[in-house]
Amino acid sequence: MKNYLSKSKYTSTENYQVLKILVAGPWIDVHHSLSGIHMYSQIDFYVAVPGEEAGTVDVLLVTGKTGGPHHDSFASHWVGGIGQMLRVNL
Repeated sequence: MKNYLSKSKYTSTENYQVLKILVAGPWIDVHHSLSGIHMYSQIDFYVAVPGEEAGTVDVLLVTGKTGGPHHDSFASHWVGGIGQMLRVNL
């Protein structure tokens, strides 16, 4: 995920600069509700990136989604902001 995010845009001009990343939960296999076909898998991460204010980091919840039922690479991601913390607390 860290490598995937480093190539993704955080803002219109900058890529993600991941300071720290932690797995937030297990892999989840997503199945089609009617047919039961395994469509894709996803996993959540806590990600710390530099904050706008000096000495702070933004803490994000990032969900990585695979392109199919295998766990070999990420095809997309979702990002939600959790909050901010002091960089010294990383």
